[in-house]
Amino acid sequence: MASSGMVGIKNNQPGYCVRDLYAWVAIDADGDEGIPSTTLPGLGTTPLVASKLGAIELMRPVAEEMALLFDCRMELRRFSGPGKVVAVVR
Repeated sequence: MASSGMVGIKNNQPGYCVRDLYAWVAIDADGDEGIPSTTLPGLGTTPLVASKLGAIELMRPVAEEMALLFDCRMELRRFSGPGKVVAVVR
């Protein structure tokens, strides 16, 4: 299998499984929530989501800047569990 180039997949190791997802969540004054995205070199438009805590912490400066720029609150959240398959492609 050729390398996918996806962040988080290391050497296409068999058995690699995402257990947790971390996301910066933007909350506006009305309480509406959303996952913000930014443009990262080499990755293009990227949501502020990662499967490793260390990776999401690297996005903290971006989240802090966005909170100031858009006058919103940012929360770092962890989504845990086995997840539920909602679609399969190939």
